[in-house]
Amino acid sequence: MRGEYTPEVKQFIESYYSTFDANLRDVGSLYRENSVLIIDSHPAVVGPAAIVKKLVENNRAPNMTHEVVSVHTLPQADGTIVVMVRGVINAPQWHNPESFAELFVLVKDGGSYYIGHDISMDF
Repeated sequence: MRGEYTPEVKQFIESYYSTFDANLRDVGSLYRENSVLIIDSHPAVVGPAAIVKKLVENNRAPNMTHEVVSVHTLPQADGTIVVMVRGVINAPQWHNPESFAELFVLVKDGGSYYIGHDISMDF
């Protein structure tokens, strides 16, 4: 993983994608009731249950894995962190990996972060 990021962001990104790839439904714990997800140009969904439902509906391959290529961060004065991730998605049944980009707004909650906003795009 190349780019500019803090140890907290590195830990978050590794945890998010390893959880997503192992058991997609478990990523719901990283969102809160006011969290928002937008996938490509689809309407936004709000809250962990709706977000997990949307992620499951959009999961095109049961054994896909994410490979993060780069991460860039932009810390904000209020403690939130804007995180831009680029990478590829691999699946055994695909001939070629697909590129993805995902933007997170991580919101500080005590000693940890949750996903306040998540915008995901495949291309």
